[in-house]
Amino acid sequence: MLHASTKMLIDMRNVLFERVERLSISKISQRTAGDLMQRITADVGQVSNFLVDYFPSVLEQLTVFVVVGVFMLLYDPMLFLLVMAPTPIVVLSFRFFWKSMRKLFHK
Repeated sequence: MLHASTKMLIDMRNVLFERVERLSISKISQRTAGDLMQRITADVGQVSNFLVDYFPSVLEQLTVFVVVGVFMLLYDPMLFLLVMAPTPIVVLSFRFFWKSMRKLFHK
């Protein structure tokens, strides 16, 4: 995963550099060179953090969720329905919570 993410980051940096090269002088002169470089480095760093730190965990948790759900459905469908019934409520609660947290963060 680390090798794949490193290769992807190199490709992203190359694509970003090519895009910056194609910008007009008036567009580039609106920002300083340091600002452009910092923006590219920070954005690519954010993607790198996601790919290396979070994506494998999300993939693992999603796989466990699906496999356990399938086994539970095969073993006892009523238990599956009982466990999965509150899922929409939990999802909506988290969505509301993070939406309110985002507003507080921006303030």
